[in-house]
Amino acid sequence: MKLSLVQINKHQGNETFYLRSYDKKTRKTSYRSLHTTSRIEAERILAKETAKNYGNTNATAPTIRNTLDSFFDTVEIRKGSARTLSNYRTQLEPLEDFFKAKRIKVITDFTPEDANAFIAQFKEHKSSTITQRIKCCRLLFKWAKKIWKLQMENPFSEIRMPRTRSKEKSFWKPEQIKAILEATHKPDMRFLFSLMAYAGLRFFEAQKVSWSDFSGEFLKVWGKGEKFAKLPISNKLKNEIQKYLNGKEQPSEGEIFTDKLTNTLANRAVKNSCILAGIKFEGVANCHRFRHSFASNLIGAGASVVSVQRLMRHSTAAITLSVYSHILKEDLNKDVELI
Repeated sequence: MKLSLVQINKHQGNETFYLRSYDKKTRKTSYRSLHTTSRIEAERILAKETAKNYGNTNATAPTIRNTLDSFFDTVEIRKGSARTLSNYRTQLEPLEDFFKAKRIKVITDFTPEDANAFIAQFKEHKSSTITQRIKCCRLLFKWAKKIWKLQMENPFSEIRMPRTRSKEKSFWKPEQIKAILEATHKPDMRFLFSLMAYAGLRFFEAQKVSWSDFSGEFLKVWGKGEKFAKLPISNKLKNEIQKYLNGKEQPSEGEIFTDKLTNTLANRAVKNSCILAGIKFEGVANCHRFRHSFASNLIGAGASVVSVQRLMRHSTAAITLSVYSHILKEDLNKDVELI
């Protein structure tokens, strides 16, 4: 039985949540009103019903399998992207094997010592990967504690994140980006690169752009977790649009990259264009470097951190500062002479 939350009549102003049950055997779907408009309360009911569905009648002490299934359902309900859900599964699924090996029946029996032992299994992994796993585990237990109202401390709350050496990310200067685009002879590939270089899009965001996403002076983008944003279209990107259309009228709808360009194919094309352009640089030539260069060049040209944060769609300015602090350091010598 597959359980999920829906708001059947939201378009009519009714925000009541319903529990949707889908029976895989009979392929029948049924709905039951939860008599609440609170998402938190609805998710709490869903978690309890899911626990019962998986054979755990003690909703106050769920098994790790029940917890994981309910959590993944919640991520899916909140319209998390397939990529986000996959990342959560990768980081959290090993917990079930650990519970079985230690014969831990319910999550309330999982101690901070167990949490340390679990993370210690991955000591050979990269620091960034370990950090991500700790964050996912903290979130899982925080969510479970809230949903089931468990009387327990988060076992991952005291685990220290591994120290990572901050690396200065290299980037392309504006003239290098121009040379790379000029050396890219396939129109589709050049336009794809320009969306990343002049709008700061991630590869998967650029690959999904359609003509209907261009609205006047703005570009509509659906990013990580299907978060929506409207980004201003720069003059450089406008020029690239005109070059791509080659005198034709811009369509109002329809896909742009109909050949389903893959990240691997695009990265290979970036490297080939760099060779053809004859530019020398440090670091790796890939699609994401366009996005990084977009932000780095903006900050280097004097754009505020807050503006760059909004264009890059970072959740906080602190993230922008941490990633692009190397550009700010370069400006310190100039700034100290301002007084």
